[in-house]
Amino acid sequence: MGLSRSRIGGEVDLPSKEGAVAATATFARDLSTSLGEPQQVHLAVDVVVEMVDGCDHAGVTMVTRDGLETVAATSPLVTEGDRLQYELAEGPCVDTVKTHSTVISSDIGSDPRWPRWGPAIAERHGVGSILSL
Repeated sequence: MGLSRSRIGGEVDLPSKEGAVAATATFARDLSTSLGEPQQVHLAVDVVVEMVDGCDHAGVTMVTRDGLETVAATSPLVTEGDRLQYELAEGPCVDTVKTHSTVISSDIGSDPRWPRWGPAIAERHGVGSILSL
């Protein structure tokens, strides 16, 4: 999940080609020296926030035997947002898991797909948009 505070509408700006190459090289180098999968997943969410302009937070949701679980998050905001999605059984990560598709919203506070989760996360944390894939 990538969250963006108070960014409603507009396009997500990707880094320049040179910046993307440098960040990718650093990521690959760091990834190859990581100790294991948990560290690799945490490194991946950190890189997403660094590389994607306008992405303030990121996390990874996995399906486990017990249900959905956040296995990496760049901030407590992601963990709280995910916990609320799992509790309410609605939200972009839940939809992505169910449909195996990319979910985008540029105004989560009024997105009709998540009548409880969207307003709650927008009001409590000032989140305006989200991309879940």
